[in-house]
Amino acid sequence: MKRATYCTLLAALISCGALAADPTPSMRLSMRYHLAPPDRTGRGMATVFTGEPLIADVAVNFVRLPNPSPGGPPPTAYLKLPSAAWWTAIQWSLIDSKGTARAVNRNPRVLEDKSVWRHEVTRPREGFVIVEGERPAVTLDLGPLPAGDYTLSASFLSMKASPLPFSVRRGDETPEVRRAFLRYTLNSQPRTYPEAKAIYSELAKLEPDNAGNLKDLASMALQYGPPEDAASAYAQARAIVAANREQQVAKDKKLAPQLEEAFERELTKLANLRAMADAVVQSHGTLTVKVQGFSAETRQYELVERGSGHIVRMIHE
Repeated sequence: MKRATYCTLLAALISCGALAADPTPSMRLSMRYHLAPPDRTGRGMATVFTGEPLIADVAVNFVRLPNPSPGGPPPTAYLKLPSAAWWTAIQWSLIDSKGTARAVNRNPRVLEDKSVWRHEVTRPREGFVIVEGERPAVTLDLGPLPAGDYTLSASFLSMKASPLPFSVRRGDETPEVRRAFLRYTLNSQPRTYPEAKAIYSELAKLEPDNAGNLKDLASMALQYGPPEDAASAYAQARAIVAANREQQVAKDKKLAPQLEEAFERELTKLANLRAMADAVVQSHGTLTVKVQGFSAETRQYELVERGSGHIVRMIHE
């Protein structure tokens, strides 16, 4: 199944006291979230759902801006961090919509260490020291939060983060949030076919002009469900594309040649895919369909004889 795809919100943290030619320590903070249209309060654009953790990406950069010796290696400078587990010294600030400070785990779980080190460079033996060009970077699990609106910021050594506003939602507050929640649910973990079918069916109602939901459902049905479901979903997807084409014609009077070709290509492909699903239904178990890949851009469908493995027909999506 598809995995979650997250968006990232960034705030660059730069020490204001450093001279331009000196190595400048900076910290980059981001949080992972889902995109959802803002509600009537203007919040909700960056959304985390209840039950999933607040995930932050934090990195410390130590570079010379600008490099005083272009073309040659810069002098090596050092920056001492509190400890090897430097992220535990970050001072977090989490404020809810009522202005109340919320506690943040001071020893968050490290999900991933993406640090870049210069092991060839010598450094002082005492303390935890980084050198120019190194980039300690970790992904942290700050834990789940109850539904509400929040602002996250952080400080580390002499650096301060710009506030990052975000919202935590249950997933049923508005149709827009519901759509984002359903996609998160689809992508976050493997689903049984009946569960995925229910989610895609709900998405199809929320997005009546989007044939992609029904195409995804049909592809799943060919692999894990009854082929009758695939044939029905392809028929519905083709009807949506045909209706979208008619709406475009009514709006523009005449379609541009490239757009007309794109519509015809999609309609033909959906008709062929439905015919493939119908063939499986009518074969009474002697034919099956193998789907290579799950991305809409990379799918390949093979109509195969069960006994011999012979490929009867192939369609590229």
